[in-house]
Amino acid sequence: MVGEMEPGINQPDWVPRPDPTRLTTDQLIREIVALRALMEAKYDGKIEVMKTRMDGNDTALAAALQAAKELVNVNNQFATKAIDSQAAAFKGTLDGTQSVIADVKDRLTRIEGRTSGAGSTVATTVAIAAAGAAVFIAMLTWNSHENQPKEQTSLPLTYSLPVAPAPKMGP
Repeated sequence: MVGEMEPGINQPDWVPRPDPTRLTTDQLIREIVALRALMEAKYDGKIEVMKTRMDGNDTALAAALQAAKELVNVNNQFATKAIDSQAAAFKGTLDGTQSVIADVKDRLTRIEGRTSGAGSTVATTVAIAAAGAAVFIAMLTWNSHENQPKEQTSLPLTYSLPVAPAPKMGP
């Protein structure tokens, strides 16, 4: 108890028994250890949570990157299809234009052929008509010369028929 004297010492012992300082210190050490254990558990838990989140983030990032890669592939496929269809449409338009140009060339050739053919047809017709007229006149003259009495002499008839100049050929 307080104020008891220890044997051999002349002063009273003022420290209570049991010593509260020692009890307080032991209790404080116990609480610090418990607090440290609690803090370490929280710290370890937070580290585990962060690791889990990081792993989850890594997984999510890998999944997002894979999805983006697949999206780029799909986009490239659609772009390739669009380019191919535009190329096919352009080729079709070009082929159509080329066929129209070929048709116009063919028509122009036929028109030129008709024009030069018409001129040569007219010239040929005129030449045949002139030759036919010359043959007809020659026959008339020969028949009239055969049917005339021999004593009479007749003056020869000469005719000159106009002949059309030959048309120019070529361009």
